[in-house]
Amino acid sequence: MDQPTILPLNDPQATLETVGGKGQSLARMLRAALPVPAGFHVTTAAYRQFVTANGLQARIREALTAADPTQPSTLDATSVAIGTLFQQAELPADLRRAIVNAYERLCQAPPSGTQ
Repeated sequence: MDQPTILPLNDPQATLETVGGKGQSLARMLRAALPVPAGFHVTTAAYRQFVTANGLQARIREALTAADPTQPSTLDATSVAIGTLFQQAELPADLRRAIVNAYERLCQAPPSGTQ
């Protein structure tokens, strides 16, 4: 089964595995009726699709070989190198469309304190 790439903030599928820790916390806050700004999750499935479409996994692993935890400057350089890989990569058209559609729906939603 395909995993969703976009989820509403309060979606029950918004777990640590699907949206990460911050996303999971936002979902919990919404379910507890706490005020959370309107938004949506771009899921870990979207991340995996982006990485796969751009062939980044092997390149990330290669960049990580230069990192030495005892040498902080190598960690900084590795972080910059991986960041550059992401900046130079292209967002797949279907993923771009899904994000734009979610954002457009968000902009059309009436304002409220919670979703």
